[in-house]
Amino acid sequence: MKKVALHGSYYGDNFGDTLFVTEYINWLKEIFDYDKDNVHLPFAGKRVRDLVKISDRKGISSIYESDIIVFIGGGYLGEPSKKINKWSIRLIIRHLSVGLVALALKKPYIFIGVGAGPLSNGIARRLTTFLCNRSNKVVVRDQESRDYLVSYGVDMEKIDVTADSVLCLKPEDVNTETKNELLEMYEIGDKECQYIGVHLPAVNKNEIKKLRTIINDLKYFCERFKKYKIVVFNDFYKENYIYLAYLEIKEVFEQSTVIYVEYKNPNQLIALIDELDIVITTKLHCGIVANCLGKYTLSISTHNKTLRLYKQLGLLNRNISFSEYSKGRLIDMLSEYKEDVKFYNNVPDSVREAALKNKEYLLNYMKK
Repeated sequence: MKKVALHGSYYGDNFGDTLFVTEYINWLKEIFDYDKDNVHLPFAGKRVRDLVKISDRKGISSIYESDIIVFIGGGYLGEPSKKINKWSIRLIIRHLSVGLVALALKKPYIFIGVGAGPLSNGIARRLTTFLCNRSNKVVVRDQESRDYLVSYGVDMEKIDVTADSVLCLKPEDVNTETKNELLEMYEIGDKECQYIGVHLPAVNKNEIKKLRTIINDLKYFCERFKKYKIVVFNDFYKENYIYLAYLEIKEVFEQSTVIYVEYKNPNQLIALIDELDIVITTKLHCGIVANCLGKYTLSISTHNKTLRLYKQLGLLNRNISFSEYSKGRLIDMLSEYKEDVKFYNNVPDSVREAALKNKEYLLNYMKK
């Protein structure tokens, strides 16, 4: 096995980005005679590193010692709708600089399963184009990413389109031991009860009025159930984090109907989502996992990359931008939910197959 440096948006412990790390390492274990000393995560945070068995080597020296660099999945080549300048500086420092180091050290590199565009900052856009054109290949997760990169000047022959690699997830991939521990700890699993997962972390104090509208709509919807639980969860670890949605939910719902599950690691959150009936989320990868596991999934999105996903799945009616939310929309989006349906086939086979192609690209690149 060649020495490989995996790079992604893994500086903090965020569910989606950490999930990419574990997924790509699992693929390497399947494909090769795995040797942890041959796998580097140059700039990963401690919580991420502790989750996986990889080399202790860090920083630029680990890139120098690697034979190849793989930029793994994530939307880090596409900006959010807010704080663009701050985000652009972070893109240059955290990600594009890694590509420049790879070029300086004459290390081959590839992008696999990334999301790209828009990039309104001129420096970030030109650097991204420069690095993509000098890569082995740029594999993007949706057509919009390809269109953005081509419009910026990336050679279209360099680009292939797949899907987000997490869309490979299947119900049988859920860790049984982790699930059993979760069920025992939080007393989840009553077959007569409707479990409604609420994940609304991407909200600030200026948006509290709209958040209250969403929660009041949810309360109105829940009145139809004989028995239900609101399961509030998060998808990242951050000390002293104030979760506004959880505070508001405790004000509206009876205490006996609310469960809060603290985020620990990807396996735990996947196991939790697998026990829910409905998932309401502002984030991309909680929505991806919920859709893969057949949950009735609603997206109240805060980033344009999420809209791309629901377009790809043919589920645009299950997504609305947080900024465009108005009273009653949640109830409309829940109108097709049926208590007796236990699995919603949300992910077309063609999309799952496209997601699996990321694994093929990794295998072929490592062999090459």
